[in-house]
Amino acid sequence: MFPNDENIVKFLLEFLKSENNIYEWQELKILQTLLKFNVRINRENIKFFLNSAKDTNKHYAVRGFYFLLAGKYGNNRDRELIVDSYDSLSETYTKLAVILAVQELGKASRNDFYSRVKRLESDVKIKQFVDYVKSLRNPIYYLTKEKPKIETYEEFEGPIYE
Repeated sequence: MFPNDENIVKFLLEFLKSENNIYEWQELKILQTLLKFNVRINRENIKFFLNSAKDTNKHYAVRGFYFLLAGKYGNNRDRELIVDSYDSLSETYTKLAVILAVQELGKASRNDFYSRVKRLESDVKIKQFVDYVKSLRNPIYYLTKEKPKIETYEEFEGPIYE
């Protein structure tokens, strides 16, 4: 509801760095939320995203979202660091996140990386995902979902068991 509110972002980042951040599902939801903001993120927090993405003790999905955040809010140097992390990844989900995270990398570097992935990767899904990301007109980091309308639930108004 408030994609430009820096106070919300500050609160969420402080929580992520705190000792209260103990549940992976909670961390994942916060990371998903941070992707939807349109604010500037400082260097310290981008370094936090990169370090968290490289932390092999974190769940692979959580690491994927940290890569996405570093790619979205970082600069080309940060995106190059993300590219350097690709070869050490084993989970497909995290690899897909890296491919998406570097979509705003300089054109030559990005295309070199995507070509290398397509040449060396054996997983067809990953190769197809590279083609999909290259076909995007504008960068995306998350998919928007349309909020359900009240009319959608009319079919549920009757008795559950007939």
